[in-house]
Amino acid sequence: TWEMVRDGDGRRMDEYGIPGPPESFLVDPEGRLAAICRGPLTFRQLNGVVGPFLDGSAPAAADVPPFCEV
Repeated sequence: TWEMVRDGDGRRMDEYGIPGPPESFLVDPEGRLAAICRGPLTFRQLNGVVGPFLDGSAPAAADVPPFCEV
């Protein structure tokens, strides 16, 4: 499981220049942005992006959806 943060009032969307949901951001333990996905993700796609970070590696290019930047 992964923790999720909601931006109830939309203030963070404005601060980060996010045009609209859904967008997913992966932040590493040091607080650095590790990945951005703009668009809806299936569980398999999410796992392809997040899973390798949990294992201490980087995602394989073939597992990263085209609308994600890592």
